[in-house]
Amino acid sequence: MRIFYVTTGQHVAGGQLINLEHVAALRRMGFDARFLILPMDDAGDAAPTFPPGLESPWQYEAELTADDWVVCGEMHGRGMLHVIKSPARKVVHNQNWHYSFQAVRDMPSLRRWGCEAIIAGSRIGAEKIVELGWDGPIPAVRVFVEPAFAQPLDAPRKLAVAFMSRKRGMEGKLINGALLSLHPRHLDVPWVQIRGVARPKAAEMVKGCEVFLSLSHMEGLGLPPLEAMAAGSLVVGFHGVGGLEYATEANGDWFDDAASPRRHRPSPGRAAGCAQGRRAPRRPPPGRPGDGGRVLPRPLRGRTEGGLGPDPRAAARKLSRSPHAKFRRRPVGVSLRRV
Repeated sequence: MRIFYVTTGQHVAGGQLINLEHVAALRRMGFDARFLILPMDDAGDAAPTFPPGLESPWQYEAELTADDWVVCGEMHGRGMLHVIKSPARKVVHNQNWHYSFQAVRDMPSLRRWGCEAIIAGSRIGAEKIVELGWDGPIPAVRVFVEPAFAQPLDAPRKLAVAFMSRKRGMEGKLINGALLSLHPRHLDVPWVQIRGVARPKAAEMVKGCEVFLSLSHMEGLGLPPLEAMAAGSLVVGFHGVGGLEYATEANGDWFDDAASPRRHRPSPGRAAGCAQGRRAPRRPPPGRPGDGGRVLPRPLRGRTEGGLGPDPRAAARKLSRSPHAKFRRRPVGVSLRRV
């Protein structure tokens, strides 16, 4: 049995790096895990990029058989098309449930593609995917927190704010400007932007700052806040919904995704928050013994409350009761005559 992760070969950050760690972990466990590379249109047959020490077997072509497994990302429509006619058994690695319908139109389309199971990046992500209509196996596999974030820092930590602006660039500027405008005593506090650097360098930058501003948005889990917790920084900011997997009132100063910047949970204070934060990456996700990898949804309310966001099923029911829905129930001829 071989396991192929279908990818474009660029494994330096984000979800692609998580796929690389999956393959490396599977190989350490004794599985024949590989990458099936689909060259990027603008890169030709350029060699794939792997971080030093994590080079893994890869190939551009493979004769897939019924004994093989292929794993595609939830957004990788090109990869899904590449293996759609193969006899291999198919799995989706859904790292962010918000992107579940970027490559496929709906869950029935995913089943017709041949999907036998979905690997979710968090338990809350798995629950959300089940709410969206998936009824097959969906184990939750958390991401790996790089040990470099938990290693001691040689230099003393300074009062500074580390942040990544990729997800919430506008909100980041707003928070920065509001802090300096409303609390000018913090004008001399440095803001350290982490962008375009390797993970070891990012760990060094985070560990050097007392505070990490989380700008997470529409996350399946939200790895940067978790890494900042391991580094001992006080995390302040958004949980991005997926961060509710680990965010508590004791380990950070978390905000929900409402329009107003009200605090979602009270601040625990720097010392207590950092102590709880360091323990969060090592705490395993809750599980149900004997569920065979099946994750069942928990009841969620149909309005934004507690940062969870609206229940898609409640939104669908609301849409079905809208004034415009009655026209869909009428015969087409009647609707046309009325127009």
